[in-house]
Amino acid sequence: MIPFGQTERAPIFPWMTYSLIAANVVTFLCELQSPDPDRFIASFATIPFDVVHRVVLAPPSPPNPYLTLISAQFVHASWWHLGSNMLFLFVFGPMIEYLAGPLHYLAFYLMCGLVGNLAQVAVMPESHVPAVGASRSEERRVGKECRSGWS
Repeated sequence: MIPFGQTERAPIFPWMTYSLIAANVVTFLCELQSPDPDRFIASFATIPFDVVHRVVLAPPSPPNPYLTLISAQFVHASWWHLGSNMLFLFVFGPMIEYLAGPLHYLAFYLMCGLVGNLAQVAVMPESHVPAVGASRSEERRVGKECRSGWS
C-alpha cells in the first residue's frame, strides 16, 4: 500500500514532522558519506544480542547499548527503505502532530520506535542482525490514525 494523501489536511505547519524527516535524511546522508557504511549501521542499529548482553561497540557507537533502541530509528538500509518510511511519515504525520501537539508527537514517535525495537529484542534476544529504520514508528502511527478514525 502506498499512501498518496488524506482527505483532510492538518490545519497547521507540521514542523516536527518535517524535522523528523530531515533528521532521518541527514542521518542517511552521513551513513552514505561514512568510510565504512556497514560499520556505521552496526554502530547505531539495535543489535538484540548487544542490548541483552550490554555489549558496547567502539566509537562512534553510543556508550550504552540501550541508546541504540533510539538511534536505530534514524538509520536506514537503502534509499528505498528511507523513502518509503519518510513517505508514510509525510502523509500520516501532520494530522497526528496536529492532534497531539509537536512535543507529544515527538514523544509518541520515539516511544513507538522504542517499543518496536524492544519487541525485536524480546523476540530474538540472541540475534546479531542489526535492526534499523523508522518502520516500527511508522506502523504504530498509521495504526493509531486508523484506530482513531482519522482520515
